[in-house]
Amino acid sequence: FFRTYVLSDLKTLREVLSDSIHNDKPYNEIFRVLRDGFHGVVSSSGQEWVEQRRFTLRHLRDFGFGKM
Repeated sequence: FFRTYVLSDLKTLREVLSDSIHNDKPYNEIFRVLRDGFHGVVSSSGQEWVEQRRFTLRHLRDFGFGKM
């Protein structure tokens, strides 16, 4: 089961979302079994996710992503 929080004001929402402890993805057994762990941009979290995202965006920019 997952914890659910209801936030009613912008200040609290920003505070919670800026704290890295609240930004992990939920554990998903299917990803672990099918992919032999949590890898890639979609299923990773934490520092691995940051590195994967940085790598992906850098190479997408090389192909013109985000350039007008």
